[in-house]
Amino acid sequence: MKKTVLYAAVSAITLFMFAACSTEKEFNKEFLYSGNGKWYCAQYPISGTTHRIYDIYKSDGTGKSWDIDDDMTEADALPFNWTLSGETLTRNDYTEEGVPVYSTYKVSELTATTFVYSGGGRTYSWTKSN
Repeated sequence: MKKTVLYAAVSAITLFMFAACSTEKEFNKEFLYSGNGKWYCAQYPISGTTHRIYDIYKSDGTGKSWDIDDDMTEADALPFNWTLSGETLTRNDYTEEGVPVYSTYKVSELTATTFVYSGGGRTYSWTKSN
């Protein structure tokens, strides 16, 4: 009887441990930098207003970003570093003064044409651009 109770307890604990574990999605990071690596977000929220942003991701973990609603062009783009591990995107963007701004996001979709992630209570939807 004691063995049966012990086996039942061990089984229940094991089942609970597996149920409590969640598997993180894996995304193909090559989609980020394939082609020209250029992405466009039509509704990027900045300080209470919506901006149109371009990002370019490179295979070496670097990139650049510019805000066309702030009269920026690709020549004015600000650099960033990035990593994608599982569904976690980390970015280290640099301000015009060179100050790093570290951010972490949760990726929910990454295909050859669509890139969606969330963080800070917001969701960002990007489309591949020419």
